[in-house]
Amino acid sequence: MTIWYSNPYRTDKNIGKAYNDFIKSLKANDEDWIVLQDGDILYLTPDWGKRIEDALALDGNKYGLVGCYTNRLNSKWQLNQNTFSEEMDIRKHYEIALTYQGEGIKEYKHIVAGFWMAFQYKTWKRTGGFIENNISCDAIFNSQVRDLGLKIGLIESLYVFHLYRVWADKEPWNERKHLR
Repeated sequence: MTIWYSNPYRTDKNIGKAYNDFIKSLKANDEDWIVLQDGDILYLTPDWGKRIEDALALDGNKYGLVGCYTNRLNSKWQLNQNTFSEEMDIRKHYEIALTYQGEGIKEYKHIVAGFWMAFQYKTWKRTGGFIENNISCDAIFNSQVRDLGLKIGLIESLYVFHLYRVWADKEPWNERKHLR
């Protein structure tokens, strides 16, 4: 199994173009997996790569798009215990990550947030790629995947630390200065 990892970035904030440019640069085949991750995430367990590979090998063929769990995000559905965390002690998050021991991928009815997304190259091709010049390109990609009749899921054994607008004093989900 080939998995291509990247955390694409563009100073002009066109994240959809950054995603597409990275994917176009690959010598990928249709069955290869692509993992796009934000620059402010941290894998917490030494076996994070094996957790990803094992889950994709077990259940990946059932899903068009896959996400993981985290500590900070606007949507509570991908959060540990559905709760936004203000805890910044990385050791505590390491302990949380160790509790994520499920096998495979669990079906997920919500939008997989763009901080961490995995999908096959053929899925990206079938959607026509990410919408460019639109900050909601991850949500749009979710809809495109579902429109293809493909399921979306979460890797049961993967929890990553996400800084997610740590500089915001209140309501980080409403903080937008980094997007301007």
